[in-house]
Amino acid sequence: MMTKTDIVQLAYLVKPGGMNSALDFWINVLGAGPFFRGVFPLQDEIHKGKPTNLEMIVALGYHGDVQIELIEPTNDAQGPYNDFLATHPTPPVGGSYHHIMLGGEESYDALVKRLIDGGAKIAYQARNSMGHRFCYLESDDILAPYIEALDAPQWWPEFSDRMRKARSEWRGERPVRDFGELFGDDSAQISRDHTSVLQID
Repeated sequence: MMTKTDIVQLAYLVKPGGMNSALDFWINVLGAGPFFRGVFPLQDEIHKGKPTNLEMIVALGYHGDVQIELIEPTNDAQGPYNDFLATHPTPPVGGSYHHIMLGGEESYDALVKRLIDGGAKIAYQARNSMGHRFCYLESDDILAPYIEALDAPQWWPEFSDRMRKARSEWRGERPVRDFGELFGDDSAQISRDHTSVLQID
């Protein structure tokens, strides 16, 4: 029996040092936004069977009903970002397509099993700062390059709805915002080390 699954996000990998230019392109050329920018600290990271320590800046926003994620790796740790850059060393200004994220009615474990049964294999897995599991599955033979599965916590729908609301009410002001605005407090344990608001004309 078919299980309903939605593509809930399209993600693009930005070259190191290129987040500002990518945001400028997505906002001022493609008309996306506003974007919420910050850092997701990770834990229990495993890449192809070995521990790793990814660091990156992330920007999330909507273009219409489509959630867009921009990712800029900020260290050289082995993982799905630098592996991708090794074979695609010069992403365009807006970033290179990197993965889709799936969500829907089935559990995280069931979704991952279904993807593995369909020919994908786990390349990277970790937990975010709140302890929620996610993974990237290599999928070159079925849908390159990666598919992301997230053990979507209860806050994810509200998190996304707040971004959609920001999109619907947006008239161009404050195109890049602090991730913490989506939560309203510090309960999400989001690092603020790299969340200064950018001024993009």
